[in-house]
Amino acid sequence: MLLVCVLIAFLQVISQLNSYDSTKIDSLKKVIKISKNSLERITSLKTLDKLIYKYDHILDSTLLIEIINSSTFAIKNENDDSTINELKKLLAWGLHNYGTTLDDSKILQKLRLFEESIDIKHDINDSFGLGGYYGRLALVFQ
Repeated sequence: MLLVCVLIAFLQVISQLNSYDSTKIDSLKKVIKISKNSLERITSLKTLDKLIYKYDHILDSTLLIEIINSSTFAIKNENDDSTINELKKLLAWGLHNYGTTLDDSKILQKLRLFEESIDIKHDINDSFGLGGYYGRLALVFQ
C-alpha cells in the first residue's frame, strides 16, 4: 500500500515537471520569435535546447545548428566586446554539444567540433567547463 502511494506521488511530480517544462518551452518560443536582441535570442535557444534534448534528438540537433549559425552571424555583426565574448561562449557550447549528438561514424566532424569549441574557450579565456570539453574529446579516442 505504501509503495502504491509513493508511486502515485512520484507520477504527480513528473506530471508537474512536464507541465512546468511545457509552459517554459512556450515562453521561450515566444522570446525567440519576437526578440530583436541576438544574445537574448541565442540564450533562449540554449535554454530551450537544455529542456528538449532528452525528449527529441532531432529537434536538439536542429536547435544546436541554429545556435551555431546564429552565434557566428551575431559575432560578425556585434561591436561590444563583452557581448562578443558571451556570443562566443554560446558558440563554443553549441559546437561542443552538436559534436556529442553525432554518431561515431562522423568521428572527424566530431573531433573538429570539439577542437573548435576548445579553441574558442581558450581564445576568450573561459576555463569554466573546459575540463568537460577535454573529457568529451578524450572519450572520442577511447
